[in-house]
Amino acid sequence: MALSSDEQLENRFEPFILPRWQDNNDFHSLLVSYELLLPLRKNASFTLGRSKKILQKTEGILGEIVCLLTRAAEQAILTGKECIDEEILDKVDYLSPTDRRKKIERGLT
Repeated sequence: MALSSDEQLENRFEPFILPRWQDNNDFHSLLVSYELLLPLRKNASFTLGRSKKILQKTEGILGEIVCLLTRAAEQAILTGKECIDEEILDKVDYLSPTDRRKKIERGLT
C-alpha cells in the first residue's frame, strides 16, 4: 500500500499477497506466540473454540488478527479479567473486514 503512493517505487516491486491463515497448527502457534507479547497477567489458553472465533472474526487476515487480539487484550485489562476468553472476544469493539465493508456500502459510519 505504501509503495502504491509512488509510481516509480510501485513499478520496482512485484506485489506479494500473503495467504490467509487457516485453522491449523501454524495458526495455533501464531496465537500462542502472540499471546506472549500481550501484557496480560493470565494466559488465554486459546482453545479450539476461541481460535475458531478469532479466525472467523478476522477472516484469517494477519493484520486483523493482531487488531482483534490487541483490542481484546485492552478489554481484558480494563475489565480486570487479564485474559482473553470467549466473553471478551464477543464483547470487544471489532468488526470483521466484511462487516466494515457492508457498513460502508449502506452509508453508515
